[in-house]
This record gives sequence, structure tokens and C-alpha cells, in this order.
Amino acid sequence: MASGRQTATRKLPKDENAESLASELESVSLDSKEKGLNPEDGRRGSVTDKSRRPSCSSDTKGPSSKGASNKEKRSSVAEAKDDVDVPGIEWFIDEEYLKEVEKNSKPEDRQRFRELADKLKMEGNDIYTKGDFAQAAKVYSEALRTLPISHCNERAILYSNRAACFLYMEEMDEGIMDCSKALELNPNYLKAILRRAQLYEKKEKLDEALTDYKKVLELEPKNPRAIEACVRLPEQIKERNERLKAEMLGKLKDLGNMILKPFGLSTENFKVQQDPTSGSYSINLQQNK
Repeated sequence: MASGRQTATRKLPKDENAESLASELESVSLDSKEKGLNPEDGRRGSVTDKSRRPSCSSDTKGPSSKGASNKEKRSSVAEAKDDVDVPGIEWFIDEEYLKEVEKNSKPEDRQRFRELADKLKMEGNDIYTKGDFAQAAKVYSEALRTLPISHCNERAILYSNRAACFLYMEEMDEGIMDCSKALELNPNYLKAILRRAQLYEKKEKLDEALTDYKKVLELEPKNPRAIEACVRLPEQIKERNERLKAEMLGKLKDLGNMILKPFGLSTENFKVQQDPTSGSYSINLQQNK
């Protein structure tokens, strides 16, 4: 990420308190049981220790040669993040590597990773409600690198929660990608569809936003935000299209005048008429008087 970016911690508006922020997140536990966690994990502050990430350790089957390659790739990504400022690299989730980890892990290890990811998610939710969206996004990323790849619905929640951080961080492209990933994992995930619609709208991709809002209404016909957007956006899209049309015609007129100028003519010398019967157009040259 660019080094000059403002920190994504902010003071909450009067009408947007911690409770309203929390309502935007999925807070259901990935696993209500928390057995098997080390006592040193304590409360939520210690679970971001990177040494507890899933790995193909010596007490499990080693990964195939393909897995080793993916591990090296993941290592090179981490090194690149330290050495250079590459936009988006800190949010990269190497799912091929995670597939190898899950494939070569024991059931008890997979359960432990799942429980740890649950604690990370709850930690991220706490940080999010305090308005530190950049830090919350980092914790959700750590949870995504910890949770076994086969837990599709839980991973969809984490991607959607991270997208909520990106919305406030004004990282619209990353947010849209995370919502789309969540919807690959859970196609009817209402919060992810609604969040992507908001992100599209902020990117001024109004057609895509309207499509998502309509999808929301298919799943929840009385959703107030989607109802309002489906009334408002068609007119905005029409106004935008008219503005773009006018801009395009203006540019074409300027181009035509540039071509005609050496001949002592301009686009004003040509009159366009539409035949009311056929609907076709004819262009007639009008000499200057």
C-alpha cells in the first residue's frame, strides 16, 4: 500500500456508534466450542501471533513438491511486502498453499486452526467496532490465512467482514474483490451482495450497483436500502448516459470542425434531418450566405 495513505482509524459520527458498526458484521462464532486452545492465547490480543499460522510441520505429512513451491511463493510474497511497497500485497491470501496445508494436516490440527480463526475473527470484530478499520482488516486477513480452506461459509463471512473495512478505508477495488470472493463461496450471501452494491456505487459503477441491489430485493424484498437504491439509481444512470452522450457529441463536433477547417467549412454547414417514415437520417450541406 502507498506509504502516504492516511490511517484508517476515525472518530465515529454521532449516528454511527459501536453498536451500529457491529451490526454490519457477521459475529456468529465459527465454532462455539473453544477446546484445545493453549492457555497462553489468553484473551483476544495474543492470537495474531504469526507463529500460529497453519503450516506443514514435521509431525504431519509433508506437502508435495507442488505444495513446497506454493510455500516458497508465499514466502516470496511476504518478503516482497517487506522490501517494496506493492499495492494490495498485504491482503493477498494464498489459497493454493492453504489447500496443501489442509490436505497434509491431521484432523486435530484442522480443528485447532478453525478455533484459532474464530478467535481472530472475534478480535477483528472488536477492533472494527472501535473504528480501526486497517487493523481489523489485517486481523481478518490473518484469520483467512488460518481457517481451513474447506470451511466455505465461514471464509465468506471473513471476506465480507474485511470488505466492510475496505469500504471505510476507501479501498473500493479490494472491497469489491472480497465481496465477489465471498459470493463465490456463498452465492446468496445477502450482506456481501449489499456491501458490493455500496462499493460499486462509490466507484460510480452504477449499472453494476443496480444489478446487485436488485439481487438483494430478490432475496429480501423489503430491504429498505435496496428499495431506495432501485428507485434512485435508474434516474442517475439516465442522467449519466445523457451527460456522456453530450460529451461524446461535443468531441465529435470538435473533431469534425478540425477536419473541415482547411476547406472553409464547419459542422454548422451540415444539417442532419431524420425521415419520420423510415427513421433514417440524411445530411445536407448548407452553403454560407
